Amino acid sequence: MPCCGSKPPREPEETLAEGDCRYKVGGRYRLARAVQLFSDESLGGSCQSNLKRKESVLIIHIEGSPGSWKAQVIPQPTGELPAGWISLEDGNPGKPSPPLELPKLDGSWEMKARYCVKNAATVRKGLAIDSDWAGELSPGEEVLVMDLGMTAASGKARLRALVSTGDMIGWISPETVAGDHLLQPVNLLSHKVVDLHRVSLRNSSTGGPRKSYHVGGNTPWEADATYRMLEKVPVRQSPELSSAEIFKVSAGSLVAVAELHNVEVPGGGWCPVASITVEDGPEKDRKGWVRCSAKDGHDLMDTRDHKEYEKVLGKMRKSLSGKMPMDASPAEIQAGIVAEEQAKAEAEAVAASPSLPTVTLEVVKEEVEEGAGGYRNPPEDTDQDQKQPNTFRDAFSEEKLRQEEQQREKEAASKAEQELAKIRQDYHEKLNQLDSYHQEERPVVDPRRELDDKPTWCSCSCGH
Repeated sequence: MPCCGSKPPREPEETLAEGDCRYKVGGRYRLARAVQLFSDESLGGSCQSNLKRKESVLIIHIEGSPGSWKAQVIPQPTGELPAGWISLEDGNPGKPSPPLELPKLDGSWEMKARYCVKNAATVRKGLAIDSDWAGELSPGEEVLVMDLGMTAASGKARLRALVSTGDMIGWISPETVAGDHLLQPVNLLSHKVVDLHRVSLRNSSTGGPRKSYHVGGNTPWEADATYRMLEKVPVRQSPELSSAEIFKVSAGSLVAVAELHNVEVPGGGWCPVASITVEDGPEKDRKGWVRCSAKDGHDLMDTRDHKEYEKVLGKMRKSLSGKMPMDASPAEIQAGIVAEEQAKAEAEAVAASPSLPTVTLEVVKEEVEEGAGGYRNPPEDTDQDQKQPNTFRDAFSEEKLRQEEQQREKEAASKAEQELAKIRQDYHEKLNQLDSYHQEERPVVDPRRELDDKPTWCSCSCGH
């Protein structure tokens, strides 16, 4: 099933829980009235600009609580004005006057959403565009958005997305500064995937519906996961396809899978079936067994797990050896992981460097003597009379040489100890960076570059 098709109808805005902000991170909104754009989160700093009514903004981050919500935004189109902070509260306490219009504008992004890659993109370990290379994404691959952030590129605010795909986690640009999307702006975890499925059933030129299961291969569904039903499907009492039908689960419903079996299909072949509980939909809380794929093999149940965000976040926390607050965002956890990897790599480099020999007084004495022209004990003289100094001056000269030799030995030993102490200090400072979670700027190892901010067009028939 292609990632893009005919444009589905706009979904209704989600119901807000008590205490939630009416606006969402990643959303594009039109200004309902003029607002001030401030340089800092306190909204008490300098006013960078006055945004006019009907202009639009993209929300990157929301802070506060009911009565004091504020948001970090990028004025649209990107690059004309700097990013900043605005108040999300009503401007006139006596008369409600929200700053932004609802609903969100087309082209908005969502957190915990799954998107299809539209154009090739580079994945970086850090938020910065010049941070270490992590991998590449090809058109048609899918990514799960874990968090959103912002960085500056050529003096312009640049939207960044922390994404997960397979075993890779890193930052990409979901759109260029000019506003061209590098990801298809259709959340494949939303109800829109049902609309795309229906389009694929009607239009064979798109490649037809997805067929994720193949006899003899691995089942793409798994227990302890939540999936969306793509079609209205009979729910039966037991795994056998001949068992009694209890009810039908509606297309678009979310179902939790507790158990999976492969059952034999009359006439030959096998089919995966799942024990489900309807979590969201008209048949909520009802249970039974459903087919996961149709007779011709196309998917009846979508293969994208709606618990993937929580599972990925859990893996990120486990991979972090240092302590991190439980309310830390995915972006903060990723920064900690990168800092640990960096400190570990640098510590290993120090440990792998040629080690210095153990410094002892005897070793230093040898080196000093060799450096002084190979001077060691004087050769033996068979003449016993010549072993004693002939004059007082000779005795004085010999004592002076001995004292100078001792002084050189002390200076060399002291210098060697200072060098060792400096190495130990640098080593421990690098290890202490494990707890700082601060990303330092580092040169780019891989010369690969992200897409330039050049307009791009989708090659499909969607018109974008």
